Amino acid sequence: MNVELVGTTDDPADPLDWHAKIAASNLATRVVPTFRPDAALKVQQPEKVQAWARRLGDTAGTAATAAEAETFMAFFMRHVARLNHAKGWVTQLHLGAFRDPNPPLTARLGSDAGADTIGDARQGPGLVRFMGTLVAEGCLGRTILYNINPADNALFGGLPGSFQDGVIPGKIQWGSGWWFMDQERGMRDQMNMLSDLGLLSRFVGMVTDSRSFLSYPRHEYFRRILCDLLGADVESGRLPDRRDWLDTLVADVCCRNARALFGGGTNQPV
Repeated sequence: MNVELVGTTDDPADPLDWHAKIAASNLATRVVPTFRPDAALKVQQPEKVQAWARRLGDTAGTAATAAEAETFMAFFMRHVARLNHAKGWVTQLHLGAFRDPNPPLTARLGSDAGADTIGDARQGPGLVRFMGTLVAEGCLGRTILYNINPADNALFGGLPGSFQDGVIPGKIQWGSGWWFMDQERGMRDQMNMLSDLGLLSRFVGMVTDSRSFLSYPRHEYFRRILCDLLGADVESGRLPDRRDWLDTLVADVCCRNARALFGGGTNQPV
C-alpha cells in the first residue's frame, strides 16, 4: 500500500511504550500517536474524569509543584471572586491552616478528619496581591477574611482599611475569631484588635458555616463576650455610658450589619 505514516488513536493518558518500540525498529512506515482526549470532556461523569486525571498524572510521571499549585489556586480564587462580585455575593476566605498534616490518619479516615492545625505561612503578600488585582479590575466585592493563626491578628485587623471603597459600609471585613480562636480569649483578642485598627461598629460579628444545631450557641457565646467587653469599657471610662448608643452598637454587630452585608444582593450601597 506504500503507507508512509500511520497515526494511531490514543488517549493522552495512554502509555506510549509500543510507539517507542516501533520507533526503535526498522519499520519503514512511520507510526505516531494521535491524541484523542474524549475522556477529559466527560464532565457529566466526574468520577470518570477524576480517575482519568489520576491516570494521566501517573502516565506522565508528573505532579503539580508547590509553585504550580499556588499559581492554580490564585487563578481559581480570583475567578471565583470575580463571579461573586458580579452576583453581589460575599466572598469569605478562611486562611492559614495546615491541612491534613497526619498522613496515616488521612489515609485511614480521609481528608478533613479533624487533624488540621495552625499554619505559619506568610499571609500578607498574597492577600495584598489578590485584593489589589481585583480592586484594579473593579471586581473586588464584599469580602470577609478569617485568620487561623492569632499571630496574624494585626495584619487582618489593618488590611481591610486599605481596600474600603467609601460606598458600601464595611465592605471588606475581618471576620470573627475562628477555628483555634473560636473561644473566649480568641474572640476577645479579635474584637479588641478590631477596635484598635478597624471599626467595631461595622463588624458583622459571629457567623458560622456549620449545619449543626450544636453550633448555634456559639452566637450567644459571642454576644455575651461582646457585651462584657463593652460593659468593661464603660466602667473604665473608655466608652460613654449611653445606653441608646450601646444598644445600637450591639444590635448592629449582632444582627443588622450582617443583614446589610449579606442581604444587599448587589455591590451597591445598602
